[in-house]
Amino acid sequence: MSEAIVKTQWSLISALSAASSYPIIRRLGHPVAYSIGAAMITAMSAGTTLAAPILLTPEAFGRFSVLATIFQFASSADFGLSQLTDKILATTIERGSIATALLEIRGALGLALGLLGLGVLGVMRLVTPEFDCIDPALAFLGGVAAMVAVGPLTIYRARSRIFDFTVLALILQLGMTAPRLTGLWLHGVTGCYGALLIWYGGLLALFSAGRLLSSPSIGGYQLIRRAFPLFVYATAFPCFLFAGRWIAVLCMSPQDAGFFLFGANLVQIVVGTIATIGQVVYPRLLASRRDSGIEVGSRKASVAIAQLGLVLFGLIGCGLLAVPWGVTAIFPKFVLAVPCVLILGPSILPLAIASWLLPMTLSLTRKPIFDCVFVFSPAVALLVLASLWLSRSGDILTLAIGATLASFLFCVTLIVVSQRHRVMKPRDAALSIVGIMAAVALLGYESLLVMELS
Repeated sequence: MSEAIVKTQWSLISALSAASSYPIIRRLGHPVAYSIGAAMITAMSAGTTLAAPILLTPEAFGRFSVLATIFQFASSADFGLSQLTDKILATTIERGSIATALLEIRGALGLALGLLGLGVLGVMRLVTPEFDCIDPALAFLGGVAAMVAVGPLTIYRARSRIFDFTVLALILQLGMTAPRLTGLWLHGVTGCYGALLIWYGGLLALFSAGRLLSSPSIGGYQLIRRAFPLFVYATAFPCFLFAGRWIAVLCMSPQDAGFFLFGANLVQIVVGTIATIGQVVYPRLLASRRDSGIEVGSRKASVAIAQLGLVLFGLIGCGLLAVPWGVTAIFPKFVLAVPCVLILGPSILPLAIASWLLPMTLSLTRKPIFDCVFVFSPAVALLVLASLWLSRSGDILTLAIGATLASFLFCVTLIVVSQRHRVMKPRDAALSIVGIMAAVALLGYESLLVMELS
């Protein structure tokens, strides 16, 4: 992004960049600073998500979680512009006006999606008068505002501008902490998503309002057409993550669905934290591949994935031991969800590893639709079988077991695709699959032991 854009659109970032000569502020440009800051803010955001079960009944918490999927889908509905940004700016030396065009297209897309979403909700309200469209509208519009506001962040990330990326990412992520919790405390589910709309809408008005009505300097249709297959591939990941939640809502009673969603949200908190940290890691791995060659890049990526897996194995193993006590002490309303949480816990490891691998394969793939089908089809098929069995047995653990096994299968197919794109060497990919399988099996056995002892 050109300096003119930075000055006109991100004056706060520019001011901090000018102050980066001070040692304390300059430390924000180190990847560790972002990792620590992102982890802290994500933990605060997790605190909000963990406070929801305390403030809400299981039924209301299920509604809160479903609206969260609407917000997250809307916030990622950029039709692949984020992935295209990585593909263009992180893996090549292409520059010029492409960054400006990507921001302008994102703004125009956000305006169109907002108007379209309001129109659809209005029609649903007219057709079904008892339909309450307020909460879905707040969640959707808040997500769209976040999608547009995050545009410059994708430019900084792809160019490995760690200082600018760190400052802006932390500002954006703050919306998921105190504002959301305040809204939840004051006015329940409606207040929560109203606060998100105010926060991200305010940032959009402060920083990016001028992009909503500007005409792209480069053909928007060509860029969207180029980006859309990447969007399909990238969107399949959250769809896969949320599939279990929707199956629970459709096939279970409101109370049982609330228990499953409680466990799924705990998994999502950890996976989301790891994925957030990965945003500052994988662009550097791609840049290393570009600058030092494929062999060096593959070796560094394999080492990073191995280190992540070892750290996660230790943390998850310790966390599973604390689940019965923690849920009983902090969330007494959800004590019946303990077995579900224990069964879903091992899925954190493959999903977190996948959250680092997927952006790299997206940046390197030439056949995103083919790769998407190959990666997700086996795991989705397993989830469908679990849902069919659930409809017959009615046991909440059936879906939890299916979701955990599907997560492992998804990670395996993603590693195969990563090896094909030379993100990892064949030997490293094979060792990773064996290691993840052993880790998930051991964590699953630990979960069963904890269930028997609790």
